Amino acid sequence: MENREKSVAKFRDALDLCPPGHPDRSSSLNNLGNAVRTRFGHTGRMEDLEESIALHREALELHPPGHHNRSTLLGNLANVVRTRHEQTGRMEESIALNRDALELHPPGHPDRSSSMNNLAAIVQARFEQTGRMEDLEESVSLLREALELHPPEHPYRSSSIHNFAAALSTRFEQTGRIEDLEESIALHRRMDDLEESITLHRDALELRPPGHPDRSASLNNLAVAVSTQFEQTGRTEDLEESIVLHRDALELRPFGHLSRSTSLNNLAGAVSTRFEHIGQLEDLEESIALYRNALDLSPYGHLSHSTILNDYAVAVGTRFEQTGEMEDLELSISLFRNALDLRPSGHPTRHTCLYNLGNVLQTRFELTDRTEDLEQAIILQREAADLCPLGHPDRSAFLDSLARAVRTRFEQIGLMEDLEESNALYRAAQDLLPPGDP
Repeated sequence: MENREKSVAKFRDALDLCPPGHPDRSSSLNNLGNAVRTRFGHTGRMEDLEESIALHREALELHPPGHHNRSTLLGNLANVVRTRHEQTGRMEESIALNRDALELHPPGHPDRSSSMNNLAAIVQARFEQTGRMEDLEESVSLLREALELHPPEHPYRSSSIHNFAAALSTRFEQTGRIEDLEESIALHRRMDDLEESITLHRDALELRPPGHPDRSASLNNLAVAVSTQFEQTGRTEDLEESIVLHRDALELRPFGHLSRSTSLNNLAGAVSTRFEHIGQLEDLEESIALYRNALDLSPYGHLSHSTILNDYAVAVGTRFEQTGEMEDLELSISLFRNALDLRPSGHPTRHTCLYNLGNVLQTRFELTDRTEDLEQAIILQREAADLCPLGHPDRSAFLDSLARAVRTRFEQIGLMEDLEESNALYRAAQDLLPPGDP
């Protein structure tokens, strides 16, 4: 901490020696902006982030369009504004700056693929908040071109494949276009690219020994790649290594570090996955504690707040299934309600929260006979199914859940239309299952 304060003080002194009109003022503004942003990454103080933005903005103003260094300064401002949008959800300026940066990197420019990836990420983040399909379409287009700029030997090819495949999968979930699903699956099956990516991440980690300021990022990147390999192969040793790497990354991101919430959430997910495969309750307990801490560091308005709420609710609901403690069921319901409130009509993952909340409400009905829980569960499950068009991978499960809720109401009230609807829903759900699926 002392070294960071000395760095900020040193760059402040340098800026004082470069008043308006000085030829080195822009460079000094940029250096101080970077130093203050670095301090924000360790302290989380929003005033540091706002000061960094102001400094980078002034530096950019000293380099009008056509200046040879404008591209670099524009990129720096875009990055720090993006950091603010990750904290606050304000992303319009970040999108505009990333568009300007891409315009300064025309075809053939060595940084074009990086600019395309940055713009794709922020545009897709807006889609995840608003559900605007044109944003998702733009993200897919940008990521496709970025991948074309990363040939097989390129060190970032694997991450480009992963990002592009994820975007195609998201578009399939929204539209049911089977060609998107098939292309996404084909991309994920490129195991040679994944193995090469893991090798490159291991090499990068070796170049960042203990004490290196970027070691935590390399640990996290390698952990994510190894976790992806586990999803492809099911090898337990990959999952175990991923957990170890995420733990090491978290230790390097103490309280106040900008990425601590991300590391907490990543480790929670990996430990929760191990519980699903091995069934050790201590893994579930740890994942719940990690999600709780991650949520504390991602307040309302943070881009990850809704996702962490949902994951935390799932973990607490799983613990209820293991222990039968009613307070866990009540907490899970409350968390799912909060997550749903953050996913209004049009949100691309609203259906997931509707489905989850409907299920836990039906569980509570089965334990308490509160009719209002069953009625609300049916309303929620019906909307969830309506948001899953033909071809959507979750449609069968959602129809089955709705059928179960409607059948339960028939058993309670005896309305024949409920029996007829539940039978039709069960048949529709069964018809969507692949041959041989029970």
